[in-house]
Amino acid sequence: MKHGKKSLTYQIIHRTMKKIQQKTETNLLYVLRQAKHKVTSDIVVKARRVNGSTHQIHAEIGSKQKKSTFIRWLFAKYLLHL
Repeated sequence: MKHGKKSLTYQIIHRTMKKIQQKTETNLLYVLRQAKHKVTSDIVVKARRVNGSTHQIHAEIGSKQKKSTFIRWLFAKYLLHL
């Protein structure tokens, strides 16, 4: 959505939602909520430097980050199937 690509993004979302609804033949919002709950995780691993060495630390992610991750994965999956 950077540099004026919002119209393209809306077209991709619209086409993706149409395909999902055609394949599942159920309520689209129900399918998307179900997919979001199955795909997103509650914990992410982050790298932190402590005393000159890097450690992997588990951290919880918020709901906004979960949504953005889900949307990013949805776009990536759609672009693979073009």
